[in-house]
Amino acid sequence: INRVHDVNRVHDVNRVHDVNAVESVSLVCHPGVFLIEQDYEIILLCDKPAMASVVVDGRTFTDNVNGVMRSDTDVHKIKIPVALLDKAKAYRVHITPLADHCNYYPKPDPTEAYEYPFTPVPAEGDVKAYVLADTHGNTVTPAETALAQEPMDLLILLGDIGDSAATREQVTTLHYLTAAVTGGCFPAVYIRGNHDTRGYMAEHLMDYIPTRNGATYYTFRAGPVWGVVLDCGEDKPDSSIEYGGVADYVGFRHAQTAYLRTLVANAPSTYAAE
Repeated sequence: INRVHDVNRVHDVNRVHDVNAVESVSLVCHPGVFLIEQDYEIILLCDKPAMASVVVDGRTFTDNVNGVMRSDTDVHKIKIPVALLDKAKAYRVHITPLADHCNYYPKPDPTEAYEYPFTPVPAEGDVKAYVLADTHGNTVTPAETALAQEPMDLLILLGDIGDSAATREQVTTLHYLTAAVTGGCFPAVYIRGNHDTRGYMAEHLMDYIPTRNGATYYTFRAGPVWGVVLDCGEDKPDSSIEYGGVADYVGFRHAQTAYLRTLVANAPSTYAAE
């Protein structure tokens, strides 16, 4: 490990975070810690292909496919149990570039390590959540506005964070905005908006956003707050000429209806839980 990053040098709630303040060779902005069901999904954005892992209270969680560490990607999604991270109140990110994932004796670069303190949503009492919606590719003004408020417990990103999903730059607005507001130090919830379904990257969006096994609808629990995220897709009929035949949301909504019925059927362990 060639360096350990002290996030307290850059985490200042009174200003917009410099997304490059992580002083990293590979990590381009602070992580996003997103609530999904009973997990946090920590999303890491890199400027080059690399392997990634997160260490919490001595336990290591990796981004792998059936046991093979993912190295041919610049974005990583790693799930951590909510109860574990809430108790530990800190995590360490490891980024290890690997130029050549060869058959034998691959030679990864030195691992970069970044320490982050973490503040979970309080288990009791009031919860202060701040909502940003329809930021449409902007980061500075929304972040400055959020950081001008009283310290928050939870950031909610209510869709159309990018102006579209036409480019990687628009899609990764989510990461830069989340990094600027949270500094990787408290949780966020993301809901897909209809503009997030438009463009070339829309079919690849699941690689960049938090999901429940690929689904963009799910529940979450943040301290005493229970919530359900829904995603109705586009705002016009699928047959609208505006979509050119690429929209198919009727079945998608039916699947969410079925999902909601399972939540009702299992109310004691979902919204009616203690």
